[in-house]
Amino acid sequence: MLRELRRKETADWDQRLLAESCDNPPPGLKELIARAMVSAFPEKTAKDENLARRIDSAFADSARFYRLTDPAKTRTESLDEPPSLRRRYLSVVYPLDLPEGIDFLNTKREPWHYPYRQQSAEPCADTRSFPDIYANALKAAVDAVLPCMTRYLETGIFHVEAAARSIGNGCLSIHDGEKRPCAPNLSSPLPLDAELERQCRIRGN
Repeated sequence: MLRELRRKETADWDQRLLAESCDNPPPGLKELIARAMVSAFPEKTAKDENLARRIDSAFADSARFYRLTDPAKTRTESLDEPPSLRRRYLSVVYPLDLPEGIDFLNTKREPWHYPYRQQSAEPCADTRSFPDIYANALKAAVDAVLPCMTRYLETGIFHVEAAARSIGNGCLSIHDGEKRPCAPNLSSPLPLDAELERQCRIRGN
């Protein structure tokens, strides 16, 4: 995707901004997350005296992960973490020398199927590539969020109910025909286990 969207190689990607954003999030963001969690999951969070500390830890863990997996650091050993740990993370997050025979992004637009189908129903084939799906998702997100943010910047008022209707209430779970989360029953996985092992060997792990 780096090559596809930004014409960059893995080693050229510098993600210090991600780590710095976790170290110094925008004012009020942690408080907003806490309020949102209490609103969405009151039975688990409303009485959690450590909620603020957990959110702080999540930001700190994310910053550390971004530093450990920063591919721009692979040329040096300046981090305090053991080099083998960083290389192990990098082998998973930023693979090197991907095999030409596996079309990971489906740029050839070969047919694939949603991982669940109803009994007695024919699987519905899809030929979109991963960049196609990403572009569609990005447009949908912008179309949902931009009007809400524009209205807020113009009026100073954030209309929560209008934003909720625009954004919707979906998730990344696999769904059946009734839109209920379910387990997959259709798959054709890529040879990821073998490739992950090869990436570890490339990194010297």
